Amino acid sequence: MLSINNIMEIANSALNANETAMNVEGENVANVNTPFYNNENPVFSAAPPVIGAPYNYGTGVNLTAIHRQTDSFVQNEVNSETTQNSYYNTLYQGLQQIQNVFNDTSGSGFNSSITTFFNDLQNVANNPSSTAQRTVLLSDAKTLAGDINNAYTTIANTVTSTGTSIKGVIPEINSYTSQIASLNQQITYAQNAGSNANELRDQRTAAVNSLSKLVNISYYENQNGKLNISLGGNALVSSDTSYNLSTQINGKNPSSLEIMLNGPDSTVNDITSNVTGGSLGAYVYLQQTVAPSYINQLNSVAASITDNVNAAQFNGYGLDGSTGNYFFNPDLTTAVGTNSSTGKPVTDATISTGMVTNPQDLTGDSYTITAGTTAGSFSVYNNTTKQTLSSSSVNVSSVPNNYNQSEYTINFAGVSVNITGTSTKDAPPETGDTFTVNQLTTDPAFTMAVNPNLSTSQIAAASAVSTAVNPDNTGNATISAGSVINPTSSTAGTSSSGSNQGGNYTIEYYNPPQTHNINGTRSNYNFTITNNTTGDVQYQNVTATAASNTGSSIETTNASGQNVYSIFFGNQNNSSSTATAENFHVDITGAPANGDSFTANVLSPSTSVTDNGSNLNSAYLTHMTLSQMNAAGLQGNNGNALNMSNLQNAALPIDGTTQTISNYYASIVSNIGTAAQSSNKNYTNSTSVLTNLNNQLSSAVGVNLNDQMTNLTNYQNSYEAAAALSKSAQTIMTALLNMVP
Repeated sequence: MLSINNIMEIANSALNANETAMNVEGENVANVNTPFYNNENPVFSAAPPVIGAPYNYGTGVNLTAIHRQTDSFVQNEVNSETTQNSYYNTLYQGLQQIQNVFNDTSGSGFNSSITTFFNDLQNVANNPSSTAQRTVLLSDAKTLAGDINNAYTTIANTVTSTGTSIKGVIPEINSYTSQIASLNQQITYAQNAGSNANELRDQRTAAVNSLSKLVNISYYENQNGKLNISLGGNALVSSDTSYNLSTQINGKNPSSLEIMLNGPDSTVNDITSNVTGGSLGAYVYLQQTVAPSYINQLNSVAASITDNVNAAQFNGYGLDGSTGNYFFNPDLTTAVGTNSSTGKPVTDATISTGMVTNPQDLTGDSYTITAGTTAGSFSVYNNTTKQTLSSSSVNVSSVPNNYNQSEYTINFAGVSVNITGTSTKDAPPETGDTFTVNQLTTDPAFTMAVNPNLSTSQIAAASAVSTAVNPDNTGNATISAGSVINPTSSTAGTSSSGSNQGGNYTIEYYNPPQTHNINGTRSNYNFTITNNTTGDVQYQNVTATAASNTGSSIETTNASGQNVYSIFFGNQNNSSSTATAENFHVDITGAPANGDSFTANVLSPSTSVTDNGSNLNSAYLTHMTLSQMNAAGLQGNNGNALNMSNLQNAALPIDGTTQTISNYYASIVSNIGTAAQSSNKNYTNSTSVLTNLNNQLSSAVGVNLNDQMTNLTNYQNSYEAAAALSKSAQTIMTALLNMVP
């Protein structure tokens, strides 16, 4: 039955429950600004009633639980967006550093240096004998090389600083995973002891969010309340155990770090490819993809300038008569070798100076190319590693050039070289012919520098062949610029001593043809080719139906219906022998009149010129003197300087494309600008989304001070009412006791 004691028990239960409730609300108010603190609500329930007759009566109130407000879906969205937000922010900062390298508007780019360099080459072409112009060219070339070196160093430093950042993030990640594993254990202990572990769960939520800022993770809470966390399917936290990340140097790229997971049973796995989010994901992407890509593009720019300018410089002539010199320190050097069967020097084929086609594949090794038994087949041997390259790693393509010479383009290990037969009968190199290719760098942008041994007089402004039409001609024929198609004194391995000798050649046309006695046979010849320097004379009959004595010079018709006389010649006197020298070539186009003449000034490497031919095969050297070169127009010859200047606007093979150097550089600037802008836009958008999500989460689980004040008032009123009830019960009890005698 009801009693005064029952009233007091009800009052006491109400006092205890409301006091606890006010403590809960006080905790909420105190943590209103605490990140990831989830609002707590006291849960009241009526105490079990006393069952009896004639009625049941209550026994007060119990505070059965302190409920922690949660919204797992929104919390997961916040963590996911935090990962994205951190990734884009970090990526944008890294891209900005690289963008500054190519920012010409701020003066840090080098487009102006490229333009200045090629303009200087044009100035040298305009005044090829000017030492002052040549001095300016060398100075500006050094500036260009320095700018490219600095750009490379800046990006390489980005790789290094990113590696430092990676090493700094890894301990943070390990700290959070260790903390979460510890909290898993503490939450279990608290729950087993009958506690709600709300504060511990708040701490774990905050730790998970901090972890998601650093790296992309997935997680779930198991039936025991423990949070298991993984990265790309690899466990970082499993129940009460955490697994640490570490780094190791990439075996293929020492400047790059791999992310390793020290997993269960002492296993260590490379999980770099799984790291795709958070600041760590951005660092990995910057270090392993973004920076290497722009280093490769920078290397491509440097290699294109170096290799193309060097190729022209190598084949041109300086004021001192020198040739075979490099303008920039070469990325690679090439040379003909010997025939592996005969041991004799190779004279039936030549090799180009070579080009870097893919800097990422450069090895810095030395290679030997050997002609195989099947025409057009080649093997490539790495002299450094002592291994033959697989056929799949060597690409050989072939097409006869404009002079009907066999020409093979061989691509391997990031470089490309052309091997050309000396015969105009499309004959391939002889089986066993060898050629060497020495790669001198793996980073052309880092090593790019002007050849320190190149003097102003050695800048090769002069082309090997310069031609002119005699102004007194009565016909309307023109002559092409001319080419050296075989620099050796042999054709397809057959020696023709002195045939590669340069000089001042006069090509005369006769119609009707002249008759000459060659080897006791009288024949008609419509062209007479005289080397005025040596006095040697060649006779050729160039017609559309009958090949000349060389079997190569022939008359054809071009698309405009004009006659084209394709003339191959060399330094050979055929007054007593058949003309076979085919070292040089010109086209005479149009209708020459009888007696019309044309000049072909041909320069050839000389053994008598100081420092000449240091990079040339000895088989190319002739007895042409500097005075003979000057007589052949060396001083005023600007053909090669024009060729080098025109490289700026020429479509060149570069990084797997064919375009101008300026356009390729512009595409780099555009791409890095677009990438930086995109990452910044993504970061801005993500920040907006994250702000909204955080507001949504705060609304769902955060502390609302208005609600807290209302609740506190209610609990305070309830507490005061319970206190009044208790006081009333005590008053009644006292009155009853006083009634007892």
